[in-house]
Amino acid sequence: MKSIVDRLRRREKVGFSEILEAFGSALPLLHELKNTPQDKEWHAEGDVEIHTRSVLAECYSLLEADEGVSEHDWLVMVLGAAFHDIGKALATKTRLIGGRERIVAPRHEDKGRSYLSLRLLDTPLSEEERRGVLEIVGHHGEPKHLVVRDETERRYRQLARLANLKRLQAFCIADIKGRVAKDRRAQLEVLELFKLQCEEFGVWNSDPYERWLEPLYTEEKLPDEMTREFVKNQAIWDFEKGYINSAYEALARTRDRWRERAKLTVLCGPSGSGKSTLIKRRFSEWELVSMDELREEITGKRSNQSKNGQVAQAAFEELKKCLRGKQRVVWDSTNVTKAQRKKVIDIGCAYGAEVELLVVEKAIGELKRANARRSEPVPGSVIEKQIRNLEYPYENEAHRVVYVS
Repeated sequence: MKSIVDRLRRREKVGFSEILEAFGSALPLLHELKNTPQDKEWHAEGDVEIHTRSVLAECYSLLEADEGVSEHDWLVMVLGAAFHDIGKALATKTRLIGGRERIVAPRHEDKGRSYLSLRLLDTPLSEEERRGVLEIVGHHGEPKHLVVRDETERRYRQLARLANLKRLQAFCIADIKGRVAKDRRAQLEVLELFKLQCEEFGVWNSDPYERWLEPLYTEEKLPDEMTREFVKNQAIWDFEKGYINSAYEALARTRDRWRERAKLTVLCGPSGSGKSTLIKRRFSEWELVSMDELREEITGKRSNQSKNGQVAQAAFEELKKCLRGKQRVVWDSTNVTKAQRKKVIDIGCAYGAEVELLVVEKAIGELKRANARRSEPVPGSVIEKQIRNLEYPYENEAHRVVYVS
């Protein structure tokens, strides 16, 4: 695997068969692409592996035509192409559309990104390279959706915060060219419109919020760097949620919380990822709401799942009490699904807290070894279920999202 990654870093061409051989053990779903069908009207070229090979060839054509392409972008584009539809092996199904049975793969981008997130930790990729690949896999369907749905400026700014738009659009061009369909020319025109709209909003190849945030720093002097960061993150959050239209409004919405506000850190990570160790090291002086501790208090055993409803109710009451008191509180639970995280984050926001999502990452093999060393190990089947159900967080799920390993 390392030799393949090193060759890509030198901007060499590596075929899909070589990538499959190198990464197939770490990413077994790659072997399922040849068995994953696609709808003939949208993908007349054939199954997902055939499409992936075509997209990879188109990527190389684009990369070789760009004399200024960096080693980083070369590697990210190539592995992004190889992995971009891996989620279709999980998501593909048939559905009646207009009275006809069609092959679809809903949310395959999210599923693929989540599948890759922990598994790529066990590869020679750097953190920056891993994140670049996850960007392409998780967002490659969005550019055309923004145009087709006539989305607002806030959605373009949000995507620009989550992904490198220039690289993403280039990949999407390769993705469209790598399929056989009647609407291919129209889809390429949509991607050109996407670029034009990004340029109009001032988010193409530039920081989407640098100029937008200027009023925060020119209209009123913020007392310190922590307050500045809080107001900035809150402003972006409120804008993307549709609560405000300009940074001027953000000052008014946050001024009464500059000096006294609750702080909520929500942990996310499967059992064995090291959340408890992190709490002891970084949050020893914070209030702690721990699902495991409450489960032990209520049932007598941390692994007893029989009264989870009662445990959750007790945890939320304790959380609200801390937030009402403007305290600093950490929520300790696996939170592997977006719905689990959202419920806690929404409560924090409702109480005016500054909310951080702290994603604790560990390779799957390390997760299982760490769990085995615990005084009360979680059953292996539970760990497997957590990994299978993981919905890897995006950077816009809280005021601030931090990834630690």
